[in-house]
Amino acid sequence: MAPARRVAAPLATVIGLALITGCSGSDSSADPDRVLPEAGGDASAQAPAPDTVVAGTLTGMLGERRRADAVAGAGRVVTTWFAALGAPAQDPGRYVGFTRRARELAVRDRVLRALSAPDGPATVRIDLLGRDAHAVGATARVRLPLARGGDLVGSLYLTPHAGTADGWRIFGFDLTRSQEAR
Repeated sequence: MAPARRVAAPLATVIGLALITGCSGSDSSADPDRVLPEAGGDASAQAPAPDTVVAGTLTGMLGERRRADAVAGAGRVVTTWFAALGAPAQDPGRYVGFTRRARELAVRDRVLRALSAPDGPATVRIDLLGRDAHAVGATARVRLPLARGGDLVGSLYLTPHAGTADGWRIFGFDLTRSQEAR
């Protein structure tokens, strides 16, 4: 089994259990395609155009404000990692926002080791799993243009983490580098 798939399996289990236990409502008051404010820090250190972070599918119950906060926090973790891709492959700072185990897998992952710095704005769609009015999991579906050509595409799996500024950590990934023309 591929390392990314081993890490992704727990998320599928969590989602399946949540659905079985009756967490299947939706928050009809929230617009799932609403574009949220730019994720990131200092505008002078970012790509020329801002990354686009949008709210995706919500499974379960989560109010509009908590949904917006969860999407913004998870989006910041993802876009902060994108900004760190210019660091050397073995630099621990390159995997900012990753759990210890996900960082260990990422350092050994052939696709992630070969990534170049971003070359333009990313598109990130955050799908959330809500339970008891709290976000309990997220999947970030990403597309990031790379400086050496192609795009980084796939999913990052996030878990809530109270010990971080953004409230989320990346615990798994399923990413590929496409060679398609943009």
